[in-house]
Order: sequence, then structure tokens, then C-alpha cells
Amino acid sequence: MSAPTQDDPRRGLFQTAHDVTGHLISVLTPLPTLFETRCPDDGPVSSVRAYAHLDLDALHTWQGIIGGELARTVHKSGRIYWSLTTILDGILVELWTLLDAPVADGAE
Repeated sequence: MSAPTQDDPRRGLFQTAHDVTGHLISVLTPLPTLFETRCPDDGPVSSVRAYAHLDLDALHTWQGIIGGELARTVHKSGRIYWSLTTILDGILVELWTLLDAPVADGAE
């Protein structure tokens, strides 16, 4: 691999987000299905997102491990988006899951 030819101010943010991801991998049980790191050109907020496939219990467990605020949003389709957000080492961390709409009583 060759060395980068120009410095990018996001390089340090990506490294910090990478370190936060490594920390999450070492402490979260169960492990997320997916990790995503974002360091946008047009904003100072870098983030790490992690997904738990249809697993709200995982978010509750993770909240006990890393803290944070749990919130839910109901989409027009009825699906429920749950997210746990916190800040670690200056990086926004969002752990999330998307659940199907609850089935109404008596529905088939």
C-alpha cells in the first residue's frame, strides 16, 4: 500500500470511529449484525452505527453496557425503528433495529 498523498482532516475522525467500533466489538453481547462508520465531508459529526436484526432485547442489553438513550419512531408502514444513542470518545454511536408492526388482536 502506498502512503496517502494529501492529508484529510477526517483521517483522525475515522481512526477514532474505528477505535470506538473496536471497543463496541469487545464489550457488546450479543454482537451486532452490521457496523457502519460515517465521517461526512460536510459536517463535524462522525458516527458509528450498528444494527441488531429484529432484536429489541439486544438494544436493552447494550443500554445496560454502554448507557445511552433509547427511542422509538413508528414509520407510516407501521414498522417500528428503535435506536440507542450515546457519545463515545466524541463519536456519535447509534445502535438500532427495525421491527415489524405488531399484529392486531384477532387479525390473521
